[in-house]
Amino acid sequence: MSRKIFSLLGQYLLLLFLVITINFFIVYLAPGNPVDVIVRGRGDLLPNVVTDTEKQALRQYYGLDRPLAAQYFGYLSHLAHGDLGYSFFYHRPVAEIILDHAKRTLPVVAAGMALALLIGLPLGMLSASHRGKRLDTTLLIAQVSFHSLPPFFIATILLVVFAVKLKWFPFSGSTSVSVLPESRLGYFGMALYHLTLPVIALALWESTTIFYFTRNSLIDILSEDFILVARAKGLSERSIFIQHALRAALPTLVTRFALVFGFMLGGVFFVEQVFSYPGIAMLALSAFNNYDYLLLRGVFLLLALGILIANLFADICVFKLDPRVGAS
Repeated sequence: MSRKIFSLLGQYLLLLFLVITINFFIVYLAPGNPVDVIVRGRGDLLPNVVTDTEKQALRQYYGLDRPLAAQYFGYLSHLAHGDLGYSFFYHRPVAEIILDHAKRTLPVVAAGMALALLIGLPLGMLSASHRGKRLDTTLLIAQVSFHSLPPFFIATILLVVFAVKLKWFPFSGSTSVSVLPESRLGYFGMALYHLTLPVIALALWESTTIFYFTRNSLIDILSEDFILVARAKGLSERSIFIQHALRAALPTLVTRFALVFGFMLGGVFFVEQVFSYPGIAMLALSAFNNYDYLLLRGVFLLLALGILIANLFADICVFKLDPRVGAS
């Protein structure tokens, strides 16, 4: 078992190295030049002041005058020391900026995932246990209809109804200026207040995927021979469903829920933009618009790490839950 886990860790480390390499080179495919962005920012106030010599000095300062290979190995060296670089646009360390925004996005993703599981998992179990019946058909039609809606549309509907029309929730931001950070309880409550609609929008969108995964996995298990044997023994359908089918489907469900987490990191981009929520998505958009490629690299690396860690956790859970995988 431990040998399998160490082998799995080695595979993920190799995959992480490939992700880091792709993350470094992919930004060079984008149009523009970081130095031009920096100069343009100065030129708005002092046009035609920045000379070619000063541009070259900026290139040397940011290491852009070195060969691409040298920049790559320098990037790896800095990354090994936890240094993600310095933002051209924000004039702050990239790691510091990402941490500030990640503290707002991670609660949205975590709470959204938990709420999506609370909605999608029971509905998927209910649909599978009533396969072919009216309840199953009704749930399927409802989920198919809801799944066809993109996340930004769901977020927009919630924004218009509950923030603009009913005024029950704020329609933008992460906190209120009327609550000072020193008031910890009030600040925490206000942060939760602003989180509510983004979390609900994200959860409603992903709950349909969890519903499909749960329903299909359980239906596949319920057609296996050992379920027929359990029925022949006279066990109740409730006992068969919970103690046999659900337990057998658990490794598959854990793996698929890790995929849902990856989808959710993509969905949060749309949700944050609709609610003008200052998280990772808004930061990535700002970095892209200002060609702050060091910041963009840091954001992409964080998202890739989140997906890799979720999948690694799922694979380890499968090793623990399914003895056949660990023994193979």
